Amino acid sequence: MTHEHIGVPRILVFIVLYIVLSTFFNQVIKTTIARSVEASISQVSTTSTSVSAMGSSAPAGLFDDAQGQPAAGEYDDVFGVNTGGPKKQSITSEIATEQKYTSVEWLNKAIELEGKNDSFGLLNHALSWTKALPGDAKAWYNLGIAYGKSDQLLKAIEAYQQAIRINPEYTNAWYNLGIAYDDSNQFPKAIEAYQQAIRINPQDADAWNALGIAYDDSNQFPKAIEALQQAIRINLQDANAWYNLGVAYKNSGQTSQVMDVYKHLKSLDPAKADDFFNNFVMLK
Repeated sequence: MTHEHIGVPRILVFIVLYIVLSTFFNQVIKTTIARSVEASISQVSTTSTSVSAMGSSAPAGLFDDAQGQPAAGEYDDVFGVNTGGPKKQSITSEIATEQKYTSVEWLNKAIELEGKNDSFGLLNHALSWTKALPGDAKAWYNLGIAYGKSDQLLKAIEAYQQAIRINPEYTNAWYNLGIAYDDSNQFPKAIEAYQQAIRINPQDADAWNALGIAYDDSNQFPKAIEALQQAIRINLQDANAWYNLGVAYKNSGQTSQVMDVYKHLKSLDPAKADDFFNNFVMLK
């Protein structure tokens, strides 16, 4: 009996000791874990701050001097108009920057550059536009205009053809393609292009006028007269169409009709009538 009574307190002591030690070690473990987590959070915070600072930096080649101004020779606007010198930004990053701009914004910039007679800027802008939006027919159409202004007719033709591949019903692209063919003395192709423009818009007086000129350049005078008469039916006040009709009459030997055109031109545009008189009425 005595032996049993002595054993009970010892068991209680062991239990109490176990509880105390367990509580102590649990607290130590929790403290260690908390410090480890704090250290991890601190490290992540530092890394995030570094990444944020990198993200706020401008891409190389756009704003890489201390004052945040375009470096010499870099693109001074988002549309890629080069101000001279080497271009450091890669094409890939340039396209990524420009893709966020809409076709209308690109077009407005092109109109602005054309208004300034900035042919070089317009060409660079149009090239950037086609890279950023290769499926935009307007981009290729404006590239054709830019090439035409710089007398690169073959490239202009290629650009207009690409615009038409994207949009076969693009009247102005067909019309300008005809002009490019006409300027490069490819009259049969010019005639085909103008006919496509007229197919899409039969009331396009300018296309009929241009078709008449192409026929006249090809010595197809009766067809030239018909096309020019149609241009005048659509727009009776078109002095250019009247002038060109007079030239076609002159080339086809219809002298009396030439004088009628001159009289009509006199009432529409006296200066143009005088030019017509000096070059086609006086000369026999």
